[in-house]
Amino acid sequence: MYLYRKQGKFMKVFISWSGKDTASHQVALALHDWLPCVNQNLKPFVSSEDIQKGDRGLAEIEKALEGSGFGILCVTKDNYKAPWLLFEAGALSNNPKKVPVTPFLFGLNPSDLTGSPITQFQATAYSSKDDIYKLMQSLNKTCGEGQIPEDLLKKTFETFYSELGSQLVDIQKRFSSADKKPTEEPEIDKNRAILEEILSIVRSSQTAISGAVMSDAIIDRIARKVVRIEAANREEATRDALTHRTFNERKPSLKRSPNVAYPEIKNIVDAYMNETRSKGNCLDDLRPLFSSGSLCGAVWAKNRSLLPSLIQFLDSNDRVNCLQELLIEIDGDFSV
Repeated sequence: MYLYRKQGKFMKVFISWSGKDTASHQVALALHDWLPCVNQNLKPFVSSEDIQKGDRGLAEIEKALEGSGFGILCVTKDNYKAPWLLFEAGALSNNPKKVPVTPFLFGLNPSDLTGSPITQFQATAYSSKDDIYKLMQSLNKTCGEGQIPEDLLKKTFETFYSELGSQLVDIQKRFSSADKKPTEEPEIDKNRAILEEILSIVRSSQTAISGAVMSDAIIDRIARKVVRIEAANREEATRDALTHRTFNERKPSLKRSPNVAYPEIKNIVDAYMNETRSKGNCLDDLRPLFSSGSLCGAVWAKNRSLLPSLIQFLDSNDRVNCLQELLIEIDGDFSV
């Protein structure tokens, strides 16, 4: 191996990807291992590999975005509209150091990116050896004092290119066969309406700006919008996962005694009060306990004298009022 390392002259290269175990992720891992073979002064960062257990992921990504001297976006036909990829592209391009950014196109052409904010960056085609060498030249020049001589760069590139080329071909074959089967990639479809709105903003902005080149302010505006969307989706998914309990999990306790249902009712009412579950979901949870269609519900419906005990158990006027509001929607004749 050709060694030409200057102590303390590493340049961090932020490699952006989207979708765990996707073509984008695999390409990012291949570049992560290969780049230092060609230039030992490059220090790639891939979030799945370079964030230690126990670290705060988002904080580490933000630190890497701020400290990087170059950005590579691993773009595929499945993720070129992904909100997280657009956010990281915007964060890199708005870095005060004016970090160079290149989309590394895997399985698609620059023309396929029409309408995407990343069209403003000069792309690198994965299938072009010359294009990848130009990328290495750009990386080398950006290293500053860590730059290696051109002849050495050429030698190391020629030595190690076949390794990267074979990896990229393997990834292409693997995911080309996988594309023939239905895949689960909800990220694009789920946010399609919002992304169309973003693309509309981009197109109108390109028309208004001389030379059809977007300003940093517009990229930042788009990046902030898409990251808010992504954060909201993740928060909603996490909240649903933490609060959701199926009826099948409750069924055994309901069959023993109506009194066993007291804690269940209190949990449902608390979820309604704290707005951790929607009103519709709370009603769905309560119906098996109070409707005549369930074993426990039949007891409640015939023995309303149990309601005072329930009120005492809830031990809060707010809870009682919330329960009354929910019960009225289940059965208008109920009164607490």
